[in-house]
Amino acid sequence: MKRLFLCVVLMGAAVAQQQDSITLDPAAMSEVWAQVTGGKQSPGVSPILQLNPAAVPSNPEWRALFQEARQAVNTATFPVLVLSLLQQLNPQLPMDKNVWAYAAALELHRLAFSGNARAQAELAAALRSGKLSGLNYFADEALAASLTPQVGMPSGASE
Repeated sequence: MKRLFLCVVLMGAAVAQQQDSITLDPAAMSEVWAQVTGGKQSPGVSPILQLNPAAVPSNPEWRALFQEARQAVNTATFPVLVLSLLQQLNPQLPMDKNVWAYAAALELHRLAFSGNARAQAELAAALRSGKLSGLNYFADEALAASLTPQVGMPSGASE
């Protein structure tokens, strides 16, 4: 019993000394992986699990679904298109267990595609950050820019 207690105390002290060495930086994790595996390359990080979603290029299928949903905002297929996109981006978050997150994301798309400036800004931010209503989202700067209303010069400012 004394050995077990001593082992727990020593491991706790070792962990306490090493706490500042924990990192979530993908480059640092790859370097550590190479050290642990004797120089073998890291197996790679899934786009769904990647820490910086903005680094994930936009998948043409996601972009096409986004554009199709945008054009179909007032049709019966709109929710199916948006929910299909969201499920592809979130296989680890099933819709039946995350109803409110999916519902919020669906409503945000509906409002943004209907011209609501606040919803457009929020959806544009999601396209830049890779996060939307607690769900993963894809990053696409061109789509984000297309949602951002172009602000014209106020009248009289051209003088």
